[in-house]
Amino acid sequence: MAMGFMAEASIPKHLRWIPKGMQLSYPNKAGTDIVCTAKVANDAWQPGDLHVAVEATDTDGVVVIEGTISLWISEKPQKA
Repeated sequence: MAMGFMAEASIPKHLRWIPKGMQLSYPNKAGTDIVCTAKVANDAWQPGDLHVAVEATDTDGVVVIEGTISLWISEKPQKA
């Protein structure tokens, strides 16, 4: 969910995205609520594959999920 919000908020208006896949690991059990983050550099929004780093930590700062979500970025079609 964090990746979807990040993508919608930061993708340039002339581009669109679709998820292609993900690889996640679960290194620790969450002992509390979790906070999820997704990070991508502003200049990374280019047509082609984009790999977004995602991480979830519990409130003690312990990483409970980490990985990458792969997106396909393309130009929006011109409207007639």
